[in-house]
Amino acid sequence: MKPEDEMDPSLEATVLRQRARALARPRTTARAGGVEMLDFSVAGHRCALELRWVREVRPLQEPVPLPGQRSVRLVQLRGRMLPVIDMPGLVADGPDRSPAPGLLLVLGRHEAEFGVAIIAVHGMSPVVPDEAVRRGQPLHDWRPDIVRGVTAGGLVVLDGERLLALPGHAAAMPPGPPPHHSK
Repeated sequence: MKPEDEMDPSLEATVLRQRARALARPRTTARAGGVEMLDFSVAGHRCALELRWVREVRPLQEPVPLPGQRSVRLVQLRGRMLPVIDMPGLVADGPDRSPAPGLLLVLGRHEAEFGVAIIAVHGMSPVVPDEAVRRGQPLHDWRPDIVRGVTAGGLVVLDGERLLALPGHAAAMPPGPPPHHSK
């Protein structure tokens, strides 16, 4: 195991407890038209994203800031630098008062394209995307282009295709060799 793959023992225990709780929940059968989505917390909100966009969830390493980028940082993932989008920078207009993220949600179409720092994973939820009410003005602190809607239970359903199309995550990588980070 490489040093960057090692995890703080207290974080490891937390991640294992979350995984155990998620696995212990009874599986629900999605209604007709339902899509399995990952249910997670970020920027003080419960969110959902279709599983087809999720590559993995792993402990978050300390991201390296990119000069001139306020909401994009970098982490090392299996020998390459992966852009990490700061969701509070995309989601809310004001300061984020939620707990510090401890997990990295790695997203991509076929391989890891970028990550999102998240607080917790709550499991998988079957969601019927058409039943997520599209709300424009009431979601004043969210970018409307990345939100598909909100369920009756308050779960913010994110649009994976539009998240992956955001400018900045792929373009955030500077040309040339990856930046070095010293601890």
